[in-house]
Order: sequence, then structure tokens, then C-alpha cells
Amino acid sequence: MMKTLLTIVFKSTNIEKNESPWMIEFNDSHKKLFDKILNGFFNDPIQMETSSEPLNDNNYIVINIKLDKFEFLTPSLASNDKYSVWLKYNILLTNPEREYSKSWDITGYGEQETASLNQNQALINAIDLALRDTGANFTIKMEEEMESIISVIE
Repeated sequence: MMKTLLTIVFKSTNIEKNESPWMIEFNDSHKKLFDKILNGFFNDPIQMETSSEPLNDNNYIVINIKLDKFEFLTPSLASNDKYSVWLKYNILLTNPEREYSKSWDITGYGEQETASLNQNQALINAIDLALRDTGANFTIKMEEEMESIISVIE
């Protein structure tokens, strides 16, 4: 059995004086990404809130996923016609006794030319590509580490 926690924190700031501040809402796209991947590796993962009591069963892994960094470049900052997005997640896996602990940094990158898209759609597409890249990198890491994860929960 496994439980997952997802914490996402992002605060936008003015990057340059001549640009308006950006408000970017990810809604639950991050959660959907990690849920889909974890559901592919484990049967019935359990979503737990931070304040939830631990499970009575000790045969599980806690996976804490935190968006550590979110960076983006606008066409005016990059002096080109692309929006670029870079995501960095810190992922911590532990078991209840804290005998098993792994920490991973998983990144994703996406870029989208503005071409025929408006600026909002171009940025959304760049974010989607960065999330897709993050998902691929997370899946690869899970596959590489699956044997050690299973040895802890069996």
C-alpha cells in the first residue's frame, strides 16, 4: 500500500518593470500527472492530506511531491518568439519507520513558439510540454527504482 502527498507552491512576481505580473494557475494538472503515473505503478494508491493520521499498516511508502522551482521566459525576456517553462520537483520517498529514504529531483522543460497562438495559449502549451517531460522523467526514475521500492513494502 502507498500514500501520496502533493504540495504545490508558486508565487508570481514582476520580472521586468515593463511587463505586467503573471498569474498562473495550475489547478490540478500536477496532481493528475502524478496520480496517473503512480496508478500505473501501484494498485489503488491512497491520497492523504498533510494532516491525516498515518495508516496502521507499516507496509507502505509515503511519496511527498513538491514543486521546488517554476521558471519561465517570455518572448520579450528571451529575445525570441518562444515561451519557455522549466519545472523542478523534489520527490521524497520514505517508509513509516524512516528506514528507507530516497530523494529525487525530477525536472521537465517545455517551449512553445508564439506563431499563430495568443500569448496565453503559447504559455499553456509550454507548461503542458514541461509537465509531459516531467512525467516521462518521473516514470523513468520510478522504473529504475521499483525493485528497491517493492522490497520495502513487501
